[in-house]
Amino acid sequence: MLASGDLNEMIQKISGIPLMAQPGEQWYYSIGMDIQGYIVEQLTGMRFGEYLRQHLFEPLDMMDTRFYVMPDDVPRFAEVHYWDAETNALAQQAERPDRPSYLDADRLESGGGGLVSSTHDYARFIQMMVNNGELDGVRILKPESVRIMSTNSLTGKEDMRFGIGGPGQPGQGWGVDMAVLFDPQAAGSPQGPGTYYWAGAAGTSFWIDPVNDIFWLSMIQAQGPRRPGAANMGEVARDIIYESLQE
Repeated sequence: MLASGDLNEMIQKISGIPLMAQPGEQWYYSIGMDIQGYIVEQLTGMRFGEYLRQHLFEPLDMMDTRFYVMPDDVPRFAEVHYWDAETNALAQQAERPDRPSYLDADRLESGGGGLVSSTHDYARFIQMMVNNGELDGVRILKPESVRIMSTNSLTGKEDMRFGIGGPGQPGQGWGVDMAVLFDPQAAGSPQGPGTYYWAGAAGTSFWIDPVNDIFWLSMIQAQGPRRPGAANMGEVARDIIYESLQE
């Protein structure tokens, strides 16, 4: 589905797939976010990428962010790496043959992923969320919208799950497109309750802790096998931050 040429083609494919459960009965991480891009197009009459440019990227001065890499930016574009057990060294991931390259301006403009960006741009987006939808005098979201996005909406204390029959993520639920830490002790985390976060498939990640007024942004491009014994640097950084707060 995510190898579709555009959102219309993607929706046509999805419409032929039966639901896993009736709406409201079960929850699993899915392509729901990708479908949201199509909904935006239907509501606005604009291509999803153009809507984001006009209503999010330009107002927040996120001028490095789009669904493809501009020719002048190719030297800045980070390659994705993985640990090659055969050579016992880092190696670059090969281009996927089933999807357009990030250098192709006609790539799928999905609601769930596929943007390229920079640390500066990503940090400005996160700071807008920290500020309840506003940055530098520009309002992107209503405070109520940020609250809904960052509040666990799963029924009861149901844990977030990533697949059928898979284990739940203890103490972690789901808001609107954000994972939410509703029980840090159960999750084994020093973060404050209500911390919300998400991560990209190749390692980029962020979290926002409203209790301690902190956000964290990690920019790395690594997907696939990791070096044996390698530390989880996201957890290492998190623990150092909270240890320093206690001191």
